[in-house]
Amino acid sequence: MNGIIIYSEEGYEKNKEFVRRCERGLAAYGCRLSLVLTKDLQKDIYSYLCEGTGRIPDFAIVRAIAPGLSRRLEELGIKVFNSSKVSFIANDKSRTKEFAEKCGLRTAGFIRTDTFPSKELLENVFSGKDIIVKTLNGHGGSEVYLIGRQNLSRNYENVIGRLDKNDLLKPYIIEERINGPARDMRVYIIGSKPVCAVLRSNPDDYRSNFSLGGNVVLSDIPEIVLDMTKLLTDRIYMDYTGIDFIPDENDEYYFNEIEDCAGARMLYSCSDIDIIDMFIAHIVDKVLPEKL
Repeated sequence: MNGIIIYSEEGYEKNKEFVRRCERGLAAYGCRLSLVLTKDLQKDIYSYLCEGTGRIPDFAIVRAIAPGLSRRLEELGIKVFNSSKVSFIANDKSRTKEFAEKCGLRTAGFIRTDTFPSKELLENVFSGKDIIVKTLNGHGGSEVYLIGRQNLSRNYENVIGRLDKNDLLKPYIIEERINGPARDMRVYIIGSKPVCAVLRSNPDDYRSNFSLGGNVVLSDIPEIVLDMTKLLTDRIYMDYTGIDFIPDENDEYYFNEIEDCAGARMLYSCSDIDIIDMFIAHIVDKVLPEKL
Protein backbone atom coordinates (compact mmCIF):
# COMPACT_ATOMS: atom_id res chain seq x y z
CA MET A 1 0.00 0.00 0.00
CA ASN A 2 1.46 3.34 -1.09
CA GLY A 3 0.24 6.86 -0.53
CA ILE A 4 1.14 10.48 -1.07
CA ILE A 5 0.87 13.54 1.15
CA ILE A 6 0.32 16.83 -0.67
CA TYR A 7 1.44 20.27 0.49
CA SER A 8 2.24 23.61 -1.05
CA GLU A 9 5.93 24.51 -0.73
CA GLU A 10 5.16 27.03 2.01
CA GLY A 11 2.86 24.62 3.82
CA TYR A 12 5.46 21.87 3.81
CA GLU A 13 8.13 24.13 5.30
CA LYS A 14 5.80 24.84 8.22
CA ASN A 15 4.65 21.25 8.68
CA LYS A 16 7.65 18.98 8.19
CA GLU A 17 7.03 17.35 11.55
CA PHE A 18 3.47 16.42 10.53
CA VAL A 19 4.86 14.74 7.40
CA ARG A 20 7.54 12.94 9.39
CA ARG A 21 5.00 11.58 11.87
CA CYS A 22 2.75 10.39 9.05
CA GLU A 23 5.66 8.67 7.29
CA ARG A 24 6.72 6.94 10.49
CA GLY A 25 3.19 5.92 11.42
CA LEU A 26 2.39 4.46 8.00
CA ALA A 27 5.74 2.65 7.82
CA ALA A 28 4.65 0.65 10.86
CA TYR A 29 1.86 -0.76 8.66
CA GLY A 30 4.25 -1.50 5.79
CA CYS A 31 3.06 1.52 3.81
CA ARG A 32 5.29 3.98 1.97
CA LEU A 33 4.28 7.65 1.98
CA SER A 34 5.75 10.11 -0.53
CA LEU A 35 5.67 13.91 -0.39
CA VAL A 36 4.17 15.67 -3.43
CA LEU A 37 4.08 19.45 -3.82
CA THR A 38 1.09 21.16 -5.40
CA LYS A 39 3.33 22.93 -7.95
CA ASP A 40 4.15 19.53 -9.45
CA LEU A 41 0.49 18.69 -10.00
CA GLN A 42 -0.48 21.55 -12.27
CA LYS A 43 -0.61 19.64 -15.57
CA ASP A 44 -0.85 15.90 -16.20
CA ILE A 45 -1.52 14.54 -12.71
CA TYR A 46 -1.91 10.95 -13.86
CA SER A 47 1.46 10.81 -15.64
CA TYR A 48 3.25 12.51 -12.76
CA LEU A 49 1.84 10.15 -10.12
CA CYS A 50 2.59 7.05 -12.21
CA GLU A 51 6.15 8.07 -13.03
CA GLY A 52 8.62 5.45 -11.83
CA THR A 53 5.96 3.05 -10.51
CA GLY A 54 3.53 2.59 -13.37
CA ARG A 55 0.54 2.92 -11.08
CA ILE A 56 -1.28 5.57 -9.14
CA PRO A 57 -1.05 5.73 -5.32
CA ASP A 58 -3.66 4.01 -3.18
CA PHE A 59 -4.50 7.16 -1.24
CA ALA A 60 -3.67 10.84 -0.90
CA ILE A 61 -3.52 12.99 2.24
CA VAL A 62 -4.24 16.46 0.89
CA ARG A 63 -2.88 19.16 3.21
CA ALA A 64 -3.40 22.07 0.84
CA ILE A 65 -6.37 24.28 0.07
CA ALA A 66 -7.21 22.62 -3.23
CA PRO A 67 -10.75 21.25 -3.62
CA GLY A 68 -10.31 20.97 -7.38
CA LEU A 69 -7.15 18.92 -6.99
CA SER A 70 -8.86 16.62 -4.48
CA ARG A 71 -11.69 16.10 -6.95
CA ARG A 72 -9.29 15.21 -9.77
CA LEU A 73 -7.54 12.68 -7.55
CA GLU A 74 -10.87 11.09 -6.67
CA GLU A 75 -11.73 10.85 -10.36
CA LEU A 76 -8.54 8.81 -10.79
CA GLY A 77 -9.83 6.35 -8.19
CA ILE A 78 -7.56 7.56 -5.38
CA LYS A 79 -8.95 7.62 -1.84
CA VAL A 80 -8.53 11.21 -0.62
CA PHE A 81 -8.29 12.40 3.00
CA ASN A 82 -10.29 14.67 3.43
CA SER A 83 -12.71 14.28 0.57
CA SER A 84 -13.15 16.99 -2.05
CA LYS A 85 -16.60 17.63 -0.62
CA VAL A 86 -15.12 18.52 2.78
CA SER A 87 -12.44 20.62 1.12
CA PHE A 88 -15.01 22.48 -0.99
CA ILE A 89 -17.12 23.38 2.04
CA ALA A 90 -14.44 23.96 4.67
CA ASN A 91 -12.09 26.17 2.65
CA ASP A 92 -14.64 28.91 2.01
CA LYS A 93 -15.79 30.51 5.27
CA SER A 94 -19.05 31.78 3.85
CA ARG A 95 -19.86 28.41 2.28
CA THR A 96 -19.03 26.74 5.62
CA LYS A 97 -21.40 29.01 7.53
CA GLU A 98 -24.19 28.45 5.02
CA PHE A 99 -23.71 24.69 5.35
CA ALA A 100 -23.74 24.90 9.16
CA GLU A 101 -26.96 26.92 9.14
CA LYS A 102 -28.59 24.34 6.86
CA CYS A 103 -27.56 21.71 9.44
CA GLY A 104 -29.36 23.70 12.15
CA LEU A 105 -26.37 25.26 13.92
CA ARG A 106 -26.28 28.73 15.44
CA THR A 107 -23.76 31.09 13.81
CA ALA A 108 -22.90 34.76 14.15
CA GLY A 109 -24.37 37.02 11.48
CA PHE A 110 -22.29 37.17 8.31
CA ILE A 111 -22.13 38.69 4.82
CA ARG A 112 -19.88 37.73 1.90
CA THR A 113 -18.27 40.39 -0.27
CA ASP A 114 -16.24 40.09 -3.48
CA THR A 115 -13.64 42.64 -2.32
CA PHE A 116 -12.69 44.27 0.98
CA PRO A 117 -15.92 45.83 2.27
CA SER A 118 -16.50 49.56 2.14
CA LYS A 119 -16.74 51.65 5.28
CA GLU A 120 -20.31 52.55 4.32
CA LEU A 121 -21.30 48.88 4.29
CA LEU A 122 -19.73 48.24 7.71
CA GLU A 123 -21.51 51.26 9.17
CA ASN A 124 -24.86 49.68 8.30
CA VAL A 125 -24.48 46.04 9.41
CA PHE A 126 -25.08 44.12 12.65
CA SER A 127 -26.87 46.80 14.69
CA GLY A 128 -23.93 48.42 16.42
CA LYS A 129 -21.84 45.27 17.00
CA ASP A 130 -18.08 45.17 16.52
CA ILE A 131 -17.09 43.57 13.21
CA ILE A 132 -14.68 40.84 12.18
CA VAL A 133 -13.51 40.87 8.53
CA LYS A 134 -11.79 37.72 7.19
CA THR A 135 -10.58 36.47 3.86
CA LEU A 136 -12.67 33.50 2.72
CA ASN A 137 -9.83 30.98 2.90
CA GLY A 138 -7.42 32.34 5.52
CA HIS A 139 -6.11 30.00 8.22
CA GLY A 140 -4.41 30.20 11.58
CA GLY A 141 -5.80 33.65 12.36
CA SER A 142 -4.12 35.23 9.36
CA GLU A 143 -6.01 37.83 7.33
CA VAL A 144 -8.48 38.43 10.17
CA TYR A 145 -9.26 42.03 11.13
CA LEU A 146 -11.26 43.48 14.02
CA ILE A 147 -13.01 46.76 13.29
CA GLY A 148 -14.52 48.18 16.47
CA ARG A 149 -17.82 50.02 16.21
CA GLN A 150 -16.60 52.86 18.41
CA ASN A 151 -14.45 55.14 16.23
CA LEU A 152 -15.29 52.90 13.26
CA SER A 153 -13.94 55.35 10.67
CA ARG A 154 -10.52 55.52 12.32
CA ASN A 155 -10.43 51.77 12.92
CA TYR A 156 -11.37 51.13 9.31
CA GLU A 157 -8.63 53.41 7.99
CA ASN A 158 -6.08 51.72 10.26
CA VAL A 159 -6.93 48.33 8.75
CA ILE A 160 -7.00 49.62 5.17
CA GLY A 161 -3.59 51.17 5.71
CA ARG A 162 -2.07 47.72 6.37
CA LEU A 163 -3.42 46.17 3.17
CA ASP A 164 -2.01 46.24 -0.34
CA LYS A 165 -3.95 46.26 -3.60
CA ASN A 166 -4.07 42.46 -3.85
CA ASP A 167 -5.47 42.22 -0.33
CA LEU A 168 -8.22 44.68 -1.16
CA LEU A 169 -9.30 42.68 -4.20
CA LYS A 170 -9.74 39.36 -2.36
CA PRO A 171 -13.21 38.10 -1.38
CA TYR A 172 -14.09 38.48 2.31
CA ILE A 173 -16.63 37.46 4.89
CA ILE A 174 -17.91 40.08 7.34
CA GLU A 175 -19.00 38.66 10.71
CA GLU A 176 -20.70 40.05 13.76
CA ARG A 177 -18.24 39.76 16.64
CA ILE A 178 -19.52 37.51 19.41
CA ASN A 179 -19.48 39.28 22.77
CA GLY A 180 -17.02 37.85 25.26
CA PRO A 181 -13.29 37.29 25.77
CA ALA A 182 -11.10 35.96 22.96
CA ARG A 183 -11.59 32.21 23.27
CA ASP A 184 -12.85 29.31 21.25
CA MET A 185 -13.05 25.52 21.31
CA ARG A 186 -11.46 23.25 18.71
CA VAL A 187 -13.08 19.80 18.53
CA TYR A 188 -10.86 17.24 16.80
CA ILE A 189 -12.68 14.81 14.53
CA ILE A 190 -11.43 11.42 13.31
CA GLY A 191 -13.75 9.30 11.16
CA SER A 192 -16.62 11.74 11.78
CA LYS A 193 -16.37 11.13 15.56
CA PRO A 194 -15.24 13.70 18.15
CA VAL A 195 -11.98 12.62 19.78
CA CYS A 196 -11.16 15.50 22.14
CA ALA A 197 -11.30 19.27 22.42
CA VAL A 198 -8.92 22.12 23.17
CA LEU A 199 -10.05 25.42 24.65
CA ARG A 200 -8.02 28.34 23.30
CA SER A 201 -7.86 31.81 24.82
CA ASN A 202 -5.80 34.96 24.49
CA PRO A 203 -6.03 37.89 26.91
CA ASP A 204 -3.85 40.05 24.63
CA ASP A 205 -5.54 39.65 21.24
CA TYR A 206 -9.01 39.35 19.73
CA ARG A 207 -7.81 36.10 18.11
CA SER A 208 -7.23 33.02 20.24
CA ASN A 209 -5.20 31.02 17.70
CA PHE A 210 -2.33 28.96 19.13
CA SER A 211 -0.06 30.13 16.29
CA LEU A 212 -0.61 33.72 17.48
CA GLY A 213 0.29 33.02 21.11
CA GLY A 214 -3.07 31.81 22.41
CA ASN A 215 -3.21 29.71 25.57
CA VAL A 216 -4.48 26.14 25.17
CA VAL A 217 -5.85 23.56 27.56
CA LEU A 218 -7.44 20.16 27.01
CA SER A 219 -11.16 20.44 27.70
CA ASP A 220 -14.25 18.34 28.16
CA ILE A 221 -16.72 18.80 25.32
CA PRO A 222 -20.00 20.38 26.46
CA GLU A 223 -23.12 18.45 25.55
CA ILE A 224 -24.38 21.27 23.34
CA VAL A 225 -21.12 21.24 21.38
CA LEU A 226 -21.36 17.46 20.94
CA ASP A 227 -24.90 17.92 19.64
CA MET A 228 -23.81 20.65 17.21
CA THR A 229 -20.89 18.54 16.03
CA LYS A 230 -23.18 15.61 15.31
CA LEU A 231 -25.47 17.80 13.23
CA LEU A 232 -22.49 18.46 10.95
CA THR A 233 -20.98 14.97 10.84
CA ASP A 234 -24.39 13.42 10.15
CA ARG A 235 -24.47 15.46 6.93
CA ILE A 236 -20.87 15.16 5.75
CA TYR A 237 -18.22 12.54 6.53
CA MET A 238 -14.96 13.96 7.88
CA ASP A 239 -11.77 11.90 8.04
CA TYR A 240 -9.66 14.34 10.07
CA THR A 241 -10.81 17.89 10.79
CA GLY A 242 -11.05 20.46 13.52
CA ILE A 243 -14.44 22.06 14.15
CA ASP A 244 -14.32 25.41 15.95
CA PHE A 245 -16.98 26.87 18.24
CA ILE A 246 -17.00 30.26 19.98
CA PRO A 247 -18.67 30.73 23.38
CA ASP A 248 -20.15 34.12 24.17
CA GLU A 249 -20.04 35.89 27.54
CA ASN A 250 -22.85 33.60 28.76
CA ASP A 251 -21.17 30.40 27.53
CA GLU A 252 -23.64 29.99 24.70
CA TYR A 253 -21.77 28.36 21.81
CA TYR A 254 -21.77 29.47 18.18
CA PHE A 255 -20.35 27.51 15.26
CA ASN A 256 -17.35 29.25 13.72
CA GLU A 257 -15.60 27.12 11.09
CA ILE A 258 -14.29 23.73 9.94
CA GLU A 259 -10.53 23.33 9.60
CA ASP A 260 -9.88 20.94 6.72
CA CYS A 261 -6.08 20.82 7.17
CA ALA A 262 -6.28 20.67 10.96
CA GLY A 263 -2.93 21.00 12.69
CA ALA A 264 -1.69 18.97 15.63
CA ARG A 265 0.92 21.13 17.40
CA MET A 266 -1.67 22.71 19.67
CA LEU A 267 -3.03 19.36 20.87
CA TYR A 268 0.44 17.87 21.42
CA SER A 269 1.38 20.93 23.49
CA CYS A 270 -1.34 20.30 26.06
CA SER A 271 -1.99 16.54 26.02
CA ASP A 272 -0.50 13.12 25.33
CA ILE A 273 -3.18 12.33 22.74
CA ASP A 274 -1.47 11.23 19.52
CA ILE A 275 -3.99 12.53 17.00
CA ILE A 276 -1.74 11.80 14.00
CA ASP A 277 -1.34 8.17 15.07
CA MET A 278 -5.14 7.94 15.29
CA PHE A 279 -5.44 9.50 11.83
CA ILE A 280 -2.97 7.00 10.39
CA ALA A 281 -4.91 4.09 11.92
CA HIS A 282 -8.06 5.53 10.34
CA ILE A 283 -6.41 5.72 6.91
CA VAL A 284 -5.23 2.12 7.12
CA ASP A 285 -8.69 0.99 8.23
CA LYS A 286 -10.28 2.76 5.23
CA VAL A 287 -7.76 1.81 2.54
CA LEU A 288 -6.26 -1.56 3.40
CA PRO A 289 -9.47 -3.67 3.15
CA GLU A 290 -9.93 -2.39 -0.42
CA LYS A 291 -6.45 -3.66 -1.33
CA LEU A 292 -6.93 -7.18 0.07
